[in-house]
Amino acid sequence: MTGLVGAPRGAPTKRVRNCGLFAFTVVLAIGNERSDPEAHRLDEAAQLAADLGCLPLALAQAATYIQDQDLTCAGYRKRLARRRLTALSPHLLPDDQATPVADTWALSVELADAATGGIARILLQIAALLDPNGMPHNLFAAQAVTAYCEQRLGQPVDADDTHDAIRTLHRLSLTSSTQNTTPGSASLRVHALVQRATRETTPDEQQRLLAVTAADSLVEI
Repeated sequence: MTGLVGAPRGAPTKRVRNCGLFAFTVVLAIGNERSDPEAHRLDEAAQLAADLGCLPLALAQAATYIQDQDLTCAGYRKRLARRRLTALSPHLLPDDQATPVADTWALSVELADAATGGIARILLQIAALLDPNGMPHNLFAAQAVTAYCEQRLGQPVDADDTHDAIRTLHRLSLTSSTQNTTPGSASLRVHALVQRATRETTPDEQQRLLAVTAADSLVEI
């Protein structure tokens, strides 16, 4: 059931068994280029892969951070639970990555915001409070959402505007869509780490009204 969520982790437990390749990537990356990597470093490696939603970019940067700071996967998970994503970026990024994972998303959000007159960021902030595995597309056309956008932006906003903003987020890979069997029941998905990064950068004074808007929209539809 789609609803408000309070925990930062959103990767479904059932997907852990499908993370083998990415967990193995973590193992290789933190092996410190030795044939027999220190076994204790790999404690909770599979759980870390699940925490990071099997996102290769995030796993690669996490592995580099673990190596830089001489941590274990279990130790990184503890930091992940209590620190902001921006505080967990390695000093030197792995491979040819140009920016920390949170900064990569921030640049995409800025681009989406510029293309939609500020609507895209608001919709992503609302989506960050809902189930990452699927939320109804028509939720973002609800009167509660368009009214909140109008109040934030000081300009008229209708369902066409929010539809176009969702499409912009999709083009920039900040969201994805799944088409259910029932006509008109498409679901919007947002990676749990994108949700977390969005919540961490949302001003405190906006948090309550965003939560109320998300709840009101669920009731409305």
